[in-house]
Amino acid sequence: MHADSAAQQVLLQVQAQDTHMDQLTHRARTLPVLESIAAAEARLADLASLLVAARTEVSDITREQARADTDVEQVRTRADRDRQRLDSGQINNPKELQALTQEIESLQRRQSELEDVELEVMERLEAAQRHLAELEAEEAAVQATLASDRADRDAQLAALGQESAAARAERAQDRGRSIARRILRFECHRTAFRVASARWRRMNL
Repeated sequence: MHADSAAQQVLLQVQAQDTHMDQLTHRARTLPVLESIAAAEARLADLASLLVAARTEVSDITREQARADTDVEQVRTRADRDRQRLDSGQINNPKELQALTQEIESLQRRQSELEDVELEVMERLEAAQRHLAELEAEEAAVQATLASDRADRDAQLAALGQESAAARAERAQDRGRSIARRILRFECHRTAFRVASARWRRMNL
């Protein structure tokens, strides 16, 4: 009777260890840090798309600004050349002087218009560059958070792994004791049966 009680106690211990290992597995799958990692990875994926768009915008506006700068420079150069001709005193024809003066005035108006365009493009470029810088800063911050969370996850999983390994070792030991007790109980029953059989045979001789 005592052996049966001991065996049952070992069985209960094994069942408790199975439950404990299931709990460890559940904890490993539901670590709070895993949600943080998933959120960070999702945000990085979103940022990757946003950064592609932002860099493309900066690149496009940069080319647009280069064209605007070129347009302004071309008009300015032409106007400067015309002024030099006007100031040189080499043109004496009144009609030619009037035409040149009108052209200079027209170029000045055109230069003013182009400079307004150039300024608007520069402002858009600065805004696009600020937006890109903000996205890059956020990406760096999220990457740092993700690295920290992954390190935290790895540390927690390592601790749970050690605890699980210890529980498995203890379970294997208790299960071994349970099997040994069952074998011992079987041997006791078999010995008792042999003794009873021998007595019965002697009584019937």
